[in-house]
Amino acid sequence: GLTGWVGGKLRLSTYYLCQIAFGKIGGKLISLMLVITLFGWFGVTVNMFAQAVDSVLSIPFMNQISWSCLGAALMITTAVWGFKGLDKLSIVAVPLITVSLMYVCYKALVVGGVSSLLSFEGDKQMSFGAVVSILAGAWMVGAVILPDLSRYAKTPLAGSMGAVLCYIPGLLIIMVLSMVPSIVDGSHDIIKVMLSFGIPIITVVTIILASWSSNDNNLYAASLGLASIVPNVPKWVITCIAGVLGAALGISGVMDNFVSFLVFLGILIPPVAGIYVADYFFNVTKYDVSSLDKLPMFYYSNIIIWMFSSFVAFATSSSSVNGLELFVISNISAIDGFVISIFLVFVMNILIKRVLKKTPQKGRFLNFWLRRQGSNLRQVD
Repeated sequence: GLTGWVGGKLRLSTYYLCQIAFGKIGGKLISLMLVITLFGWFGVTVNMFAQAVDSVLSIPFMNQISWSCLGAALMITTAVWGFKGLDKLSIVAVPLITVSLMYVCYKALVVGGVSSLLSFEGDKQMSFGAVVSILAGAWMVGAVILPDLSRYAKTPLAGSMGAVLCYIPGLLIIMVLSMVPSIVDGSHDIIKVMLSFGIPIITVVTIILASWSSNDNNLYAASLGLASIVPNVPKWVITCIAGVLGAALGISGVMDNFVSFLVFLGILIPPVAGIYVADYFFNVTKYDVSSLDKLPMFYYSNIIIWMFSSFVAFATSSSSVNGLELFVISNISAIDGFVISIFLVFVMNILIKRVLKKTPQKGRFLNFWLRRQGSNLRQVD
C-alpha cells in the first residue's frame, strides 16, 4: 500500500524514484538490477508458456520455438501499448482466469471430495516460514515496482487501495483456487490437473491469459527501467528489442540456469522500496521532477542502508533459496529487508536533525554533507 500511495502521489515511475533516492548513477544501477530481474523472468515465463501450450496442443507445424515466438509477440504487443494495453488485457483476462480456476476447483472437489483436501499432509521438506518467505519474496518485486502502475491512479488513496486489494483478497483468492485442485489431485502441475478433468480448451485459455497478462507487466516494467537508463531511445523501440532478446534467451533455455540468481536478486529488491518510501516522507520537497537535473551522482547514506538491509534479508533467507539462514526475524526475509531499510532511513534522518541542533558551529560541513545526501532538512548557517 505504501509504494502504491507514493506512486499515486508523485506520478513518477519506480526508476525515477530510485534516482531521487540513490542519486543519478546510484539510481541507474539500482534500476539496472530491477531490469535484469524483470527481463530474466520475462524470458523464463516465455519458455514456460511455450512448454505448457505445446504439451496441451499437438499441432504438427508448431513446436516450443514457434509457441515461444507467438507468446512473446502477444506480450510485446500489449507492453508496447503501455498502461492502456495492460489495463484492457487485464479487464478481460482476470475475470476469465478466475472463473476458469473456480470451475477447476469445483471439479476437483466433486471428483476427490472435501475429505481429500482436509486430510492432506505435506512432505515436510520445507518449514512453514521458508514457504511463506518464498511466496512473499516472489511477489515483493511486484510491490516494489508498483509506482509504475499506481502513478496513473486518480488519487494517492486510490493507488494505495488498488495495491492492497490486488494482494488481499485478489492474490489470495487466485492462489487458493490454484492450490485446492493440486492438493486434491496430488500433483503440483496445475496443467496436468486441469487436463485430467477433461477440459483442454479451458486449460489452454487459462495458460495463455495467465502468462500473457503477467509477463507483459514484466516487459513493460523492464522497458521503463531501460528507458530511464537510455532516455534518448523511444520506449516502444526499447520494448520491442527487449521482448525479442528475452524471447530468444527463453527459447535457448539459457534463462533456466539463472532462476536461482533471479531469486537471489528478488531478496535484494524489497529494501529499495523501503528506502524510497521512507526517504520520501522525510524529504518531501526533494521528490519532484524538476530536481532530477540537480541530483548528485550518489546518495551514499541510502546506498549503505540498502546494502546492509539486503545483507540482513539474505542472512535470514532459507537455505532452500541459497540464503545464509543465520538467524530469523519474521520468517519472511523480503519483509525483513523492507522493514529494516525503513527503520534505518528514519534513524539516519532523526540523528542528522539532532546533530544539526547540537553542533551549529559545524553547520557548513554538515550542510555540504546533507546536500550530497539529497536531504532537504533545514540547513544551519
